[in-house]
Amino acid sequence: MRAGIRSRLLFTRLLGSIVFVLVLSSASQWTVQGPERVGEWLFAAGAVLAVAGFAFRAWALCHIEGRKKRLLVRSGPYAVCRHPLYLGSLVGGLGLVLSTQRLTLAAIYLAGCALLVPLAIRVEEAYLESRFDDYADFKATVPALFPRWRRACGESTPVDLRALGRGVLEGTAFLSPLVLLPLIAGLQQAGVMPFLLVLP
Repeated sequence: MRAGIRSRLLFTRLLGSIVFVLVLSSASQWTVQGPERVGEWLFAAGAVLAVAGFAFRAWALCHIEGRKKRLLVRSGPYAVCRHPLYLGSLVGGLGLVLSTQRLTLAAIYLAGCALLVPLAIRVEEAYLESRFDDYADFKATVPALFPRWRRACGESTPVDLRALGRGVLEGTAFLSPLVLLPLIAGLQQAGVMPFLLVLP
């Protein structure tokens, strides 16, 4: 399990570094060549997805905090999908790459996730099946990643304020590019920040 987590973190950091380098060394076709409205729409849609994804992730963190290793949590976000932390990260990450206004980066991100997420889910589920006898039933009734929202009703859980604070802090760090990306685009348009290529 630990080796799987280390591999996943390494791959995630590598993917993030590639996206970061491409953002700094390229410009968006929509901001350089137009139509600018497409770039604005991509940024707005990306910002909405990023905020929604990281809010969902914070909800999942608050819900599972302190119970993750002891209990098989099946309520709240875990009633709609088995891996809400992955889902929140995927949606939030997709939002961030869309907000770069580069569809090429969104394609790279989605390809990376298509390789990484199924592997991470397999490793985690093998661990959970060995730890919890009722995991097979949970797996049979709750989808892995694509939620069934009608299942969201159920037991209420007290909010763990420490986990909520951690989720908000983590979300704020991940959402900081939403402030930096327009600044980078403005500097590129003004000719202050050179770029090597233009990406659609």
